[in-house]
Amino acid sequence: MSTAPPPPKAGNHLADGGMRGGCPVEAAVDRLLHHAHVVLTEGSSLRLTQATSGQGVVALNQPS
Repeated sequence: MSTAPPPPKAGNHLADGGMRGGCPVEAAVDRLLHHAHVVLTEGSSLRLTQATSGQGVVALNQPS
């Protein structure tokens, strides 16, 4: 009699190294970030500051 490994627990899909029971989206993100260099930035955003002050992008078709 052979015994199969227990199924992965809900919310604990990385307990087995992510080899089974994982989500396809997680696999895609893992492949994208595997060789990536992630750069964290801080500080205020110029575009967000302009947009919130009303100086952002102006629509081409402004109603008259």
